[in-house]
Amino acid sequence: MKQTRTIDEIYALIDKDRGAAAEAARLKFRGDIDSAIAAVSEISAVAGTRIVADSQVASAKILIDAEVSATRLLSEAELRAARCVHESLSKPHQVVEAMLLEISRSTSEHLGTAANDSIAAIKRDAETAIASLKVAGANAIQEMQELASRVENQLNIDAGVAAEKLRKFRERPHSAEEAETEADRACRLVVRAAGEGTSSLRAALNGSLETINKITDEACAAVQEAAQAAEKRLSQGRAQALRRLDELISMSLGPRKAGL
Repeated sequence: MKQTRTIDEIYALIDKDRGAAAEAARLKFRGDIDSAIAAVSEISAVAGTRIVADSQVASAKILIDAEVSATRLLSEAELRAARCVHESLSKPHQVVEAMLLEISRSTSEHLGTAANDSIAAIKRDAETAIASLKVAGANAIQEMQELASRVENQLNIDAGVAAEKLRKFRERPHSAEEAETEADRACRLVVRAAGEGTSSLRAALNGSLETINKITDEACAAVQEAAQAAEKRLSQGRAQALRRLDELISMSLGPRKAGL
């Protein structure tokens, strides 16, 4: 691949060959734009990969926390019921039923509160994760936009200086009219090259912005779906814990009622 000239080398070439200098400037602008497009693509790819990974980690944590909380609800229901049943063995028959029913009521309330607290915590975690993902996406967008703006501004400056120098070319052709025609042709080439480069960069930037926005939206949606699944799992865990509590209490009341 032929190496493009630096802008200073192009300016020095102008006094030797206006046409060659204009073509060299066009190639340099193309090289600058290609490098900028590659940089924008890399920023987008790196940020997109990180956003997806962060979304997967957050979603997994939310689902794991829900499973742990649901398991804890069931274990606590069984533990409380077993403890109460054990304590009831030493109580008079006439107070056992009332005691167990009261224990069932208070434990049910506790399980409901614990489940709601866990759901609230998961919602907070999801909101925090989504906010973080949006910040990461916004930061990537800002970085890409700033890079593109810097390149575009420098490209316009270089093109303007090159065009001005091309007009002031010292070795004139055979006539002033030919000199002016040649200068206009060279300047148009430089200005057109700068415009085409800017358009290419802007198109690449817009594509990358669209990609990163899509990735961010999908990542946030994945976390939200995980939070909804976690909430459902906790509701199921609470219901399972309550059923188990009722089973244990009923098993204890059954034999006692039979013996009365």
